Amino acid sequence: ALSIFDRLASFSNQITSQNVIKNLNILDYDYYFKITHSILEKDISSSLLLFNKILDNGFDAHHFINGLASHLRDLLVTMDEETLVLLEKGKPLKEMYLQQSKLTNQSFLLNALDLCNTCDIDYKTSKNQNLLVELCLMKLCTIKQQEMKKKITDKISLENSPVTKDIPIKSDIKELKKKIINPNDIKPEKFEKENEN
Repeated sequence: ALSIFDRLASFSNQITSQNVIKNLNILDYDYYFKITHSILEKDISSSLLLFNKILDNGFDAHHFINGLASHLRDLLVTMDEETLVLLEKGKPLKEMYLQQSKLTNQSFLLNALDLCNTCDIDYKTSKNQNLLVELCLMKLCTIKQQEMKKKITDKISLENSPVTKDIPIKSDIKELKKKIINPNDIKPEKFEKENEN
């Protein structure tokens, strides 16, 4: 700790969080907030360029994808007030997590975590590790589109299903209700005449 402090003191006039990040070459939260923003905006180009910048700064791709998974986990934890205690961050950083968590949903974060986890598992056996992470980022950017596509496909298959095909939809139910005879509406005279015939 003292040697790191000496190093910081010799390289910068004032020790600030930004100077610490710059001089110690730390992959800080700002990168993860930016890349998550790109993913939520479905901006593949921006996320790939940011990942390339991270690699140019000398960071390991495996370290990056694990850090992104941790970031997504923290966003998921932030979504519920009861689990907010699990977020071990300072107050200003907690506020940033709260703001970004409002832009997403639980389903998206679970799918994103699953993709990051798969990338982490496959990383050591991959022959092109950077491409693996890039592919993961591309998939992350298209999660919302895939979810929308799945909803449409599920709706179409449900409508065409033999089980649900004959089930009346709301408008049909309204028509059926109109045709159902209310026992209170039947007049006794009419009923007697019908019985005579």
